[in-house]
Amino acid sequence: MRIIEYRDVNCSPEASSQAAVLSKLVMPELERDYKLGLPSDYVTARKHIRDQLEKILTVLDGNLDGKRILDLGCGAPNSFDNYDPLEFGSCRQFEPWLCRALSEFEHNPSAYDFKIGPHPIGIDISHLDHERFERYRVDISVPGSLNVVIDHSIDLVNVSELLGSATLNERIGKDYKSFRATLLDQTDRVLKPEGILLFDGPIYE
Repeated sequence: MRIIEYRDVNCSPEASSQAAVLSKLVMPELERDYKLGLPSDYVTARKHIRDQLEKILTVLDGNLDGKRILDLGCGAPNSFDNYDPLEFGSCRQFEPWLCRALSEFEHNPSAYDFKIGPHPIGIDISHLDHERFERYRVDISVPGSLNVVIDHSIDLVNVSELLGSATLNERIGKDYKSFRATLLDQTDRVLKPEGILLFDGPIYE
């Protein structure tokens, strides 16, 4: 597998443009389906999708057609991380926006200029019962927790904002080194030989 850190991805102009277009096109569908009542909800969801798509499209050379994308810590509506203790209220930053967008591309590929849409798989410790994409509720800090995913079936594993998650860090405590080793072993198993692990945190430190 290829291991690429978010900060090392120099987004191509083509990927940035494509991500901007796709995120803009998909928002009316997500706004309808997920009731984005506040302007801040809309802005947060679109930025979340666009920023991750930029990176993903760059490392996949602009080709999402038929790609199987595993989003670890994809987020959930009832996630602990969706509550900001400073604001004493809820936010929608950590809902599974990327998987929701990819799912829309999968089910309506021609509307987004895909021949075959990408297939997202969301993994989170919180429940995803009402989501439309393939999803599993598992604790990825546990060895073997990704056994729900077939060996060498994934084109790209996306790890965005997971490694800094309050929920994850509460579960693994000081055993971070062991968690990293487990995570790398599991992603190596599910990724195709040419697959990519794309992450935005300190996976080696």
